[in-house]
Amino acid sequence: MVKYSKASKCEVSLAVKSQKLMLEIKDNGKGYDGSTKGGGAGLKNMHKRAEEMNGTFEIGTGPGKGTLIRLSIPRSFTTKNLG
Repeated sequence: MVKYSKASKCEVSLAVKSQKLMLEIKDNGKGYDGSTKGGGAGLKNMHKRAEEMNGTFEIGTGPGKGTLIRLSIPRSFTTKNLG
């Protein structure tokens, strides 16, 4: 995030809602228009990994609007498992 977005602020939240583990990362960086192509498969791999966990991966961005990333995966643990 620091390397690419030039953001001065980043918010990270982690919560359990509706039996799902929710991770949200939001910054106030420069965003992008979606046409930027890198040499790697970062976003593609994130989508694939979320699907492998029966979850979802969403990214929202736009030029000058920052970036919002959301990961949601089904809750596969209970407080009993935590000891």
